[in-house]
Amino acid sequence: MSDEPTRSTRRQFLQGRSAIDALDEMGQKLTPASSLVNPANVSGEPQTYLLQVARRAMACQFAVFLNAGESHGATERAVEALDLVSHLEEQLSVYRHRSEVSLLNATAALRPVRVEPNLFRLLQQATALYVATDGAFDITSGPLIKAWGFHVRQGRLPTEAEITEALQRVGGQWLRLDSEARTAQYLRPGLEINLGGIGKGYA
Repeated sequence: MSDEPTRSTRRQFLQGRSAIDALDEMGQKLTPASSLVNPANVSGEPQTYLLQVARRAMACQFAVFLNAGESHGATERAVEALDLVSHLEEQLSVYRHRSEVSLLNATAALRPVRVEPNLFRLLQQATALYVATDGAFDITSGPLIKAWGFHVRQGRLPTEAEITEALQRVGGQWLRLDSEARTAQYLRPGLEINLGGIGKGYA
């Protein structure tokens, strides 16, 4: 066996073939999961090998686990799913200055802003949760998050005056959603939404 590592194409990597080939080079001969049988397994049940496709996004780790070689194209679908997570982070994150949510925060107090359909449904769900929890879940908590320094990832203890001032700009009742026009409007200057409490679950 050559000491030179086998080079794999992107397609081989996405299909999980690279991992199988690498194990082959170490002397662990594998075939697709449908035909794998562990000699020590008296039941003769097929043995599968777990493949993990992961990516860090939204300050956490997203991962998809697959049985290597079991489903054609499954790894490519997993990568596509992680690409979607990255796209959602670009859309929802207030830490991205050109995200749709950041642009919404910058302009929705001036005029109604048309919102992408899926994001609009997420805002509707968040509004329903605001009502169901009697205001305990509130995506308009952006000013409070800033008062505590979390927007720059530097937590601090705000003064009572800062908290009182921030609370004047917080409240789900000041977020108006127009279902027919699919627009969002902030009815109080300084209102800012932050989807940190729902974005990961949505993704």
